[in-house]
Amino acid sequence: MTITVKSANLEADASAKISELIGSVDKLPTPPTVYHQITRVLDDPGASAFDIASILAEDAAMTAKILRLSNSAYYGLRKDISSVKQAVVVIGIEGVKSLVLAASIIDAFGNGNKRDSEYTDLFWRHSLAVAFMAKIIARSIKSNDFPFHELSFSAGILHDIGKLIFSSYLNEHHVDVLKFAGDNLVAEIVAENQIIGSNHSEAGFFLADKWSLPATLKNCIALHHHPSLVPDEGEVLPVIHLANYLVHYSDSLNAQGYCEQTTALNEDVWDFLDIPRDKQEDFLEELNAQFGKAETFLRLVS
Repeated sequence: MTITVKSANLEADASAKISELIGSVDKLPTPPTVYHQITRVLDDPGASAFDIASILAEDAAMTAKILRLSNSAYYGLRKDISSVKQAVVVIGIEGVKSLVLAASIIDAFGNGNKRDSEYTDLFWRHSLAVAFMAKIIARSIKSNDFPFHELSFSAGILHDIGKLIFSSYLNEHHVDVLKFAGDNLVAEIVAENQIIGSNHSEAGFFLADKWSLPATLKNCIALHHHPSLVPDEGEVLPVIHLANYLVHYSDSLNAQGYCEQTTALNEDVWDFLDIPRDKQEDFLEELNAQFGKAETFLRLVS
């Protein structure tokens, strides 16, 4: 079965429902300003590491986070990175950009719903695992395309962000969703549609659109459960669909109690990405190794 949804434009009824639900929230997170500043600089072909460092120099807290993440075991660098300029040179402009976006999103939501800190912790562990898995898959199909790797990582971080909107700002609905999903052994998105009349993919798209995030990221948020496998749409969305599925069904990384059910995998994704199905175990083994190095990321969101 090949799904050919070609865009993440929400249908009118769904868009109206989301606008009604979320538009009334007084304190939705503000757009990731530093990320947008860096994106604008990157649109200039003459942009340099110095230009990126100059922007981050105005935000001491963000600079500290980028240096902590750059020096984490995940990157496995042999010598410490002591400046943002050095980080740009060593892990690349796109690498720093993806870290800025990740740190900005984490800052925007703080620690999420403090009334359900366990769910928030499991949410970020799942999101990070999908981001790492997406990067692993991306490297397997385009080994030297670093912007593609980092865009896949960013999309993995963001793919479920609508769940955090529900958890943080529509908590009573969210509690009912989790109960319905658990009682009926259905995916959270199914429970959301039943209880709320909308779902986290639509909510996440709504926020990403307000934040003016790139179309590729918005598509991954809106369609990661039901991807379009259309060549013109690119490969990041199918990568996120596969990464999300594999993380859900990884025995060692599937977070206990966090959305144990998920929607079915579109099996055509393997052929679309030209990945042999027997690579699944290799991907999971590599994810286990990488996730073991992710303590710096996890501390950042705890």
